[in-house]
Formats: sequence, C-alpha cells, structure tokens
Amino acid sequence: MRHNKIHAQTIELLLSSITMTMGDDGAKASFFYGRPGTPHWDRRMGADIYYHFVELKLASLFVRSNGPSYLRALAISDITSKLQDFISSNFWYLGDETFAKFRDEPLNQWISEATKDNLADALSRDVLFAPKIELNLFPLIPVVVRNVFEGDQFSLSPASSGNCFGIKDEHIVKHLDATRFPPEKSFKGPLRRPQSWLSVFSADKKEALKVRSSILGAIALTSLPKHRHLFSGREVFGGQCTLGDDGLSYSFEPNHTPPCMYDIVISKSDAQWLQILSKKINDPAKDVRRQMIGLEYFFKAWDNAPSDRFPILCMVLEALYGDPQNATQAIVDGVQQTLGAQISNARLRVILQLRGSVVHGRAPDVYDSSKYPKYYKKYKADPISDLELIAAACLRKTVFDDKLLVHVDPNADIIKEAQAAGRLPRRLNNQSILSE
Repeated sequence: MRHNKIHAQTIELLLSSITMTMGDDGAKASFFYGRPGTPHWDRRMGADIYYHFVELKLASLFVRSNGPSYLRALAISDITSKLQDFISSNFWYLGDETFAKFRDEPLNQWISEATKDNLADALSRDVLFAPKIELNLFPLIPVVVRNVFEGDQFSLSPASSGNCFGIKDEHIVKHLDATRFPPEKSFKGPLRRPQSWLSVFSADKKEALKVRSSILGAIALTSLPKHRHLFSGREVFGGQCTLGDDGLSYSFEPNHTPPCMYDIVISKSDAQWLQILSKKINDPAKDVRRQMIGLEYFFKAWDNAPSDRFPILCMVLEALYGDPQNATQAIVDGVQQTLGAQISNARLRVILQLRGSVVHGRAPDVYDSSKYPKYYKKYKADPISDLELIAAACLRKTVFDDKLLVHVDPNADIIKEAQAAGRLPRRLNNQSILSE
C-alpha cells in the first residue's frame, strides 16, 4: 500500500518531535530494533533517541483528527504511545542515517526524502492506520432479546447455549459458552450469568465502549419514562470480552446498565430502528456523528440521580442542535423544527433558562436555582422530567424518524383494571410538556 498526504504529514510531524541529543526538553527513549517485522526477541541493534513532547502531542492531535475514525475514541496519550511503538518497530529505516549522528536538529530537518517515503509507506500499513477489526462482547442483564438482531456493525442475541455470537470458526466456538461471563469455558474464577449479549465490531476496545454507549442509549429510549429510572436490587455487572488474533481477552468494566426494575425486551418490532442505528454507527457525516453523541449522552444520564441527570440531558440537546455562537436560540430552533407544534415553546424557554443557571455556574445543583420551584409551581411538573421528555422525543425523531417506539407498559392491564375499580387515580402523570 502506498502512502498518502496524511501519512506523509504524520511522518513529518513525528520526526519533528525526535532528536538524537537531549536538548532543552528531550525525554530519552532506548530500544532495540531490527528489520521491520522482526520479532522482539530477535531485535539486536540498539538506539537512543529523544522525544520532545510538545511536538509529539501535535503529531498525535493531527493523527486523531485526520486518521481512521476509531482514533477519536482514544486519549491523546494512547495515540502518542502508538506513534512511539511505530518508531521503535520501524527504526530500521532510520538506522543508517542516524548511526553515530548526535545532531541537535529534529530528524525531519535532515533525514532524506526517500527514508521519509519508506516510513510513510510503513505507516500506511501499520495497525495505527490499518487496524484489525475485532469482535467485542458486552454482557447485558436487564435486556432480554427475544429475536436475534444482526447488523453490519453490531448484533444483539440471547445468552443461550446455542448462541456463539455469530462466530463461524468451530475451533473458537468449542471454547465458548454464551450462558456465562466470562464466556471462556476454561475460566476458573467466579462466573456471572447475563440474559443477553451485545456484540460490537470495532478497531479498538475504547471505540467499542463508545459504540456500546450509543446503542444502549437507544435501548434506553424504548423504556417508558416512569420505568427508565425505576431500579431494583437485582445484581448487574459489566465486563468486556474481545476476540482478536491473539485469542480471547476480557476485562471488568463498570455496569453497562442500571439495575432496571423491568426487563427491556428486544423483539421483532425493534428490528427497523436497530437497522437504522447499525447503518449510522460508523457514518462519518457530521450530523450523524452528532446524533450518536446525543445517544451517548442519553446513556450517560440513565443511571444518574435527577439533579445529576439534568446537565447531561442538556448536553443531548447541545449535541443535536448546539451552536457555540448562539447556543440557546440554536437549541430552541432545533427543538421546534424537530417537534413542531408538539412542543410548548414557553415552557421550553423556561427550561433553557434553568439550563443556563446550571451550565454557567449560577446553580451547581439544579435545585439551587430559583427558577426550579417557579417552574414547578407554574406548570405542576418537574423540569428535569420535562427536559428528558424533550431530549427523548428529539432523539427518536432525529435519529430514527420516529421508527423507535416506546415499549408497552408491562403493567398496562393491571393499571387499567385498578383505575376502573377506583384503586388508582385516572391521571397518573402531571401534564406533559409535549402535547398529547
């Protein structure tokens, strides 16, 4: 594979961060190297170079902005480490020109163009720019999958004995058991039992976690508002399994979902919106990326207390409609364009005024704002709940074109019967900010 301008510019920036002497701020790096592709144990030549971290960080920022999309899920320190690994693995190309040369100038000023081209070619083939796609598995507890969904970027499946995550390699399948976490049959530690699995194809574990967040944010949208934050004492757990060329690895991240009182059931009726989401997950278009970020924020709000939830829900609307030059008006215009006459304009503006108090530091806690009790008194409703209704409606319309429907209340028949018998009031909710 021949390099392009991005590979060439990356090499130029990377070499500008390296000298053969310490200078004023150089950080020494010592390593052994050999011909590219040589295993570590057979690298017999040693090198001492000095990195200058301002220039190195600029190289990392350039790669993050212009390289493959998965890099935008990584911290700058992760990308910096990958660039340093690339240099040590490919120093062979620099060896002849740098041997016994103790020059103060950065390498980009005196290394030949032919060597830079060789490095750029190597970079185009390196895992940094040509990553291997791996399967990442996330165990889910309060999500029940009745009908398997298989999309281009992710899948959802039940934790049944016949499920092997769509893996075709029988040699791998025989070592796995989808009814347990970790799913490796030889694992001797404590086992947990998920109800379902989310499988994500990704170039990096951290990118897979961000994709997971957007997917679970969408799944949270299917739950009734009154159930979304109704939690039980059930045990939930996190964790991530990655299946790559080196086999199966696993880690134990925090819980993927809160301990929902009621299971979220994925069935055939969810197939259409799941397909829409699968097509959008890795779409590089700017408006689609904003939608995925909005879902990610909605996921982050899921397991928070109401006062902590409020600023995160504000970020959902910022992600969808925000404009740094005209933040509040941009959100008002965006919400009204999305929801039209369905939204109460007056109430929306009061909520955004409350948002201003929280976001701009006048009220560290939403309850500290004088606007909170005023809103409650005037509209007989919680502005936090109203904001969540707005954010959810905008996500369903913008991301899914209203193809994602809220699931039916599992207690609907019981509630209806109790209302008819006079054991429950006929109106269970305050007046919604969204017109009925």
